[in-house]
Amino acid sequence: MSLVRLLSRTGSWGSRSASLEGKEKELLRAIREWGELTPTRAAKEASLSVAEADAMLRDLAEGGHLEVRVRGGALFYALRARPAT
Repeated sequence: MSLVRLLSRTGSWGSRSASLEGKEKELLRAIREWGELTPTRAAKEASLSVAEADAMLRDLAEGGHLEVRVRGGALFYALRARPAT
């Protein structure tokens, strides 16, 4: 489920709120700190529910901002490696 759909279902949608932007920044900081995150770890690190973290990570990956890695059946999200110049 996309973040937009999640927020519209929970009644938390309006204009993109400062709260949502703050949570996204927390999430990106946690990815930078840990290198990669599962939705559960992201929720723990960024004051999000697991559903919110999962939706945000999935949306960022679908937008090409994160890469998805699979290990042991779990999805891990990480920042894309910068191409060497």
